[in-house]
Amino acid sequence: MSDRKTRVANALDGFYRKHGNDVPKVRRKRSTSKDAVPSEYVEQLKICRVLRQLGLWYWHTPNGGARDKIEAARLRHSGVLPGVADLIVMEPVPGSSAWGVCIEVKRSKGGVVSKAQKEFLRQWAARGGLAFVARGGDPAIELITTLYVEKSYDKFRTDSEADARGGSKRGTASIKGIEQIIAVDG
Repeated sequence: MSDRKTRVANALDGFYRKHGNDVPKVRRKRSTSKDAVPSEYVEQLKICRVLRQLGLWYWHTPNGGARDKIEAARLRHSGVLPGVADLIVMEPVPGSSAWGVCIEVKRSKGGVVSKAQKEFLRQWAARGGLAFVARGGDPAIELITTLYVEKSYDKFRTDSEADARGGSKRGTASIKGIEQIIAVDG
């Protein structure tokens, strides 16, 4: 037995001698049924893989997480914005005046868009970007493929284009699981 394995075995023996039968039980992992809904994190990993494959410049701002009040205040004062979208793609959208896309990723079932997230998406759209809520990874991937591979922008529009056409200010995304956010709801 190698030196490392011997040390590990000795440590385990010492642990069981000390604790005896009082060893805490190991939690079982949740069963993964076919009906299980992937987490937002898993969905976002799929999306990021596609963004990398396409060579698009994007990032994720990790705004979430538990913080104490002092740390939260420091972050706020240093410029952290509440509600920043999960993924920001800083690439011009072919065939559009939009200079970038932000996507708020939610689970395919469940998941609520907060007021701060809606406001961020509206502000992004008001400044000439495209803003979307994606219910799951697959719709987001279809959105990215539509915009940057097929270069088919006709399914979407920006606020200024809605104003120019005199149409409603509701999003026109025609991909199931995608909601386009327009700066001012009609």
